[in-house]
Amino acid sequence: MNENKKNLVDGNEAPTSGDAVDIVAKGLMSSETNFLQLIDEVTKIYNEIVEIYQTAERNKKICEDILNRVQLAEASVRNLKDRKEFFTEENYIKLYRLVNIIRKMRQFLVEITQLKGLKKYIHSKAIQEIFNNLINEFEATIRILQVSLVLESTTSAEELTLSTVCAGREAASKVERPFSDFLKLIEDVTKLYNEIVEIYQTAEYNKRICEAMVNRIKIADTALKNLRIRNLDFFSKKNYDNFSNLVIVIKNIRQFLKKITKSSGFEKLTGASSINENFSNLIDEFESTIKPLQFSLIIYFNPDDYKKVKTDVKDLTAEEWIKKKMKEEDIKYFEYSEFNKLKKIGEGGFGVVYKAETNDNKQVALKGLIDKKSSNIEENVIASFVKELKNLRKVDHHDNIISFLGISKDDIGYIMVLKYANGGNLRDYLKIKFCSLQWKNMIQMALDITCGLKCLHSNDIIHRDLHSKNILVNDGKLLIADFGLSKRLTEVTSNSKSNNIGIIEYVEPQCLRSVNSAQSFYIKDKRSDVYSLGVLLWEITSGHPPFHNIELEERRQLGYHISCSELREVPIKGTPLEYQQLYKKCWDGDPKKRPNIDEVYNEIYKFNANVTNEQQEDSLATSISDSLNSLNKQSGQSFLCIESSIVCNQGKSITDKSLN
Repeated sequence: MNENKKNLVDGNEAPTSGDAVDIVAKGLMSSETNFLQLIDEVTKIYNEIVEIYQTAERNKKICEDILNRVQLAEASVRNLKDRKEFFTEENYIKLYRLVNIIRKMRQFLVEITQLKGLKKYIHSKAIQEIFNNLINEFEATIRILQVSLVLESTTSAEELTLSTVCAGREAASKVERPFSDFLKLIEDVTKLYNEIVEIYQTAEYNKRICEAMVNRIKIADTALKNLRIRNLDFFSKKNYDNFSNLVIVIKNIRQFLKKITKSSGFEKLTGASSINENFSNLIDEFESTIKPLQFSLIIYFNPDDYKKVKTDVKDLTAEEWIKKKMKEEDIKYFEYSEFNKLKKIGEGGFGVVYKAETNDNKQVALKGLIDKKSSNIEENVIASFVKELKNLRKVDHHDNIISFLGISKDDIGYIMVLKYANGGNLRDYLKIKFCSLQWKNMIQMALDITCGLKCLHSNDIIHRDLHSKNILVNDGKLLIADFGLSKRLTEVTSNSKSNNIGIIEYVEPQCLRSVNSAQSFYIKDKRSDVYSLGVLLWEITSGHPPFHNIELEERRQLGYHISCSELREVPIKGTPLEYQQLYKKCWDGDPKKRPNIDEVYNEIYKFNANVTNEQQEDSLATSISDSLNSLNKQSGQSFLCIESSIVCNQGKSITDKSLN
């Protein structure tokens, strides 16, 4: 393979001048294989441009514009593989030029979509000028190929009959319907596609459902435009009827999308189940009408669309649930204008948390969907939001669960209004207050968390993300918060790719191993929460998060050591043995050996009862001692003698704090 041919296959830059391109192309054109390499190169570059678009940090719209053009070209060029008559030297030069300009487009997008490459373009005018030049060059190249590819035709419907397209072929006698009839249907599909694109661009709701429909119809529209290069057998009465049915289905899709993407139409719907049903029916109709045409049209569908749409239907169910509950006054609604003095106090899961004051000077916490400075909103976030909201409503009556007050809405989306915890989160609280804590305080804190988790588990709610930043403190009482946020286990992706390094310390080994070995995600259950609870029980006695003093390089391997080397924190000196044994059982590497939450609660309750009894005994001893001291003074009896007797009868004494 000569050097120029190697550059083509490797995807390196080719000569840019027209004459140079033609010279190189003539040198390469020697066989059908070279033609196929060019066609494959177009597909390869198109896929690279798709990836560039998906990861673009800047200039997304320019990227999309170029992507759409290249997509249409690629769909048409791909159909050339079976057209041996196209493989001439003249057409090879034309196709080579197309590949060259598409390569230049790809390189341009690489530079303008990432901040690093964008620096070379000082002014936006430079980007616009290069973009215009590339588009002009692309369209000029496409026009040259147009006769062969039949991407577009300026021939009128009256002139463009099938016999014109396939002049000289005896096969023309097979035609059952004139091409002008098919052309009318093609124009209908294109018109409907453009209308659906406009609906998608202005959609207020159900964007993902709309996108899935757009993608299907776009591929069908592109393929239909290429019918002029298809087999004559396609133009039969049967296919015309199938084609007509397809147009009817696409019209129904357009009407459906109009209803579900605007608030006026949205309110007419009776429920998410009806939308799901309508969507499924339309997809089935579309697939069934496309199937008879599929061999001729060469249409490919992405199976992931179903997953995306399923997510969007869940979002719809979630939003309907919120509206229904507010309408029934089952959930209190707060006008967003009621809140003032907003201050960001935390961030995690899918949302940002703000402290705010109501008009009557009550402090609340507002948990929104995203930071207002961000432009990134996941489509399925409302479903997760509502999942936590539903869970909260089941358990917020409990003293150790954060209280849910109601719902509000800003320009971003729905906001949960929660009780404000004046002591912050447990991690920060321990940093400030640990030195003043006594053993009785620590046991009470352990009991608070255990009681809250017991309530969750009794309602079949699994927290899945239990750590000291998700435990809040209000007037010294601990409250569990943020359950329902991290259901997809994104908190345990590799440390080098995640900002959630602190979470690793609370995640059970089985979950870490499944991620590290690239297996399917481990499904957390109640035993996963018990593992995290064990780490929290240790943290309460230490005053700091686990493995806080490990160097960064070692921390990168922390997940591995926890999951594969049974690495755990060392008990704090002075911790009662029974308490140590309890949290060690909780963080056992074998989930089957961990106690359930009721068993943990019983143990913690006993510890707390013992501390309370000992305090009461000490208090009683002090009271009796004071009384006897008073009697001694009255009777003249030796105080030392009586005090000694009391201590012997008491049998033991404890210090308020048994931890150093």
